[in-house]
Amino acid sequence: MVLIRTAEELAALNNHLNEYRNYRLVNDIDLTEFLSHTDEGWLPIGGWGVGAFVGRFDGNGHKITGLWVNRPRKDAVGLFGYADDAVIENLRVETSGEGVRGEVSTGGIVGNIRSGTIKNCNVSGRVFAESFAGGLIGYSGGDERFVANVVDCQSSVDVRADYYAGGLIGFSASGGIVEKCHANGSVIAEYSAGGLLGSVSFGKVINCYTRGDVSAFGSAGGFVGFAGHYGNTVIENCYSTGSVSGRFDTGGFVGINHAVIINSFFDIDTSGRFEGIGNGFSSGAYGRTTQQMQSEYTFVEHGWDFIHIWGISSNRNDGYPYLREL
Repeated sequence: MVLIRTAEELAALNNHLNEYRNYRLVNDIDLTEFLSHTDEGWLPIGGWGVGAFVGRFDGNGHKITGLWVNRPRKDAVGLFGYADDAVIENLRVETSGEGVRGEVSTGGIVGNIRSGTIKNCNVSGRVFAESFAGGLIGYSGGDERFVANVVDCQSSVDVRADYYAGGLIGFSASGGIVEKCHANGSVIAEYSAGGLLGSVSFGKVINCYTRGDVSAFGSAGGFVGFAGHYGNTVIENCYSTGSVSGRFDTGGFVGINHAVIINSFFDIDTSGRFEGIGNGFSSGAYGRTTQQMQSEYTFVEHGWDFIHIWGISSNRNDGYPYLREL
């Protein structure tokens, strides 16, 4: 076990790419001073052409603050740039200033993860990219052979991209699961913007929600911009409440849908949309008023678990369902 105490020790993970190691953060780290003498900000851990972060990074409940990256011509950008066969867990990241900026595959915690698990992570701030931008992850997977799981994570990040922007993940293309996650930041893209995911293919998304506003010229959805992009995708027991605006292929829940949607909801009052799906398969995404969305009965009627997974209270999450903590 390698213990990480300082910004210098954190940056040194780049000296051991492609080596499976276990790391543990033992205190909070503020990157402000460490990054005060650079114009490009943080050098992501791992990257295309240099190697992947491989192993386990346990944030141990601590946070990394003062993160900023200004590398608009670099791909795979985040605290971690490129990860594979990796577990990143129990970590909070706060970006500062203009946040994290890259070209392709840019996220607050991981720019690109091919396989592994991101668990119990929380990120806040801003993320910008040309394509594949997400509050937590820019791009995950590659196809259904790669399993990238995202569990118990939350993002309060404003995300901007030309193509594929999501409050949590910009483009998810893996055989894994996105479970018990939520996003609250605003999402803006030219094409394919979603409150949780810009685009998702393969795998399953279950028990997640998003509260952020979404805007795109085309393929805009309160929850997903383009669902089932390459097929074999299931979205179950999820909801969105943010306003949704777009010129074409725009829906209160999904912009373009080729996925199977089960027992999911969007708020017709706050989204400004009466149709859940902008284009494609339209079953399984139900529009309800704000009052109905703040009623447990609306969800229990469709089999949602309000004993172990979901809770609802007028004093929490503006009266909408929230995810119970473990």
